[in-house]
Amino acid sequence: RHSTDMNLQRTLRVGIVGLGTAGPATALFLAKQGHDVSIFEKVSNPQPVGAGILLQPIGLTVLHRLGLLEPVLYAGHRVDNLLGVSRSGRRVLDVHYKHFHERLFGVGIHRGSLFSTLSSSLSSSSFPGSIKLQTGCEIKNISKHSTQHINPLLRSLDSPDAGSSF
Repeated sequence: RHSTDMNLQRTLRVGIVGLGTAGPATALFLAKQGHDVSIFEKVSNPQPVGAGILLQPIGLTVLHRLGLLEPVLYAGHRVDNLLGVSRSGRRVLDVHYKHFHERLFGVGIHRGSLFSTLSSSLSSSSFPGSIKLQTGCEIKNISKHSTQHINPLLRSLDSPDAGSSF
């Protein structure tokens, strides 16, 4: 989609490698801006890996801008301060988010809950652009010299049976 109107931008075809936390978030931002995104994931059936994580205020801001903060707050636990104590009882970390700004806090959440929130939003939302998830494909090399805006290595993966289309 090309336009001479300066307020409209050209639609880009963007490839993202990995379905971790940053991959889906980036894809959502790009699709909301009207770009067509393909996420390439090595694992055939992606599942959350790991235990709990602590989302910092900047991560919560990103989730808010994606419209995903509410389900994350529901699934997680608010953290107002962090206290770390050595074995001898000495404080090695003592951070209170309110010291930086009265409205700041973190959220402790299981990786699975964050993964579910992000991955379900890939298929349940409508955007000006599109998001296509291609699983079971390992990207071994990406060349900066590609034609037609996509690397020839990836072009073979861009087939109807290569993955799920959202």
